[in-house]
Amino acid sequence: MTTCERVVRDLTELEEGALPLAEAIRARLHLLHCPQCRRLVQECRRLPAIMGRISTGEDEALLAVAREALRSAQ
Repeated sequence: MTTCERVVRDLTELEEGALPLAEAIRARLHLLHCPQCRRLVQECRRLPAIMGRISTGEDEALLAVAREALRSAQ
């Protein structure tokens, strides 16, 4: 498993401070040198705010779009 794969696998625990110290240090050092993983972390940090802005009506609209996309793909 590559370091990037480990960071992706452990991202939630890393952000919550639940990784063992040695693994957290290894992941943080990797993030210093890997722009792709840093970008992923930044995107994941934005998700709660984005999800919080979606209202119930928007959920229904998004669900309809997703269903149509799935039908079109089949």
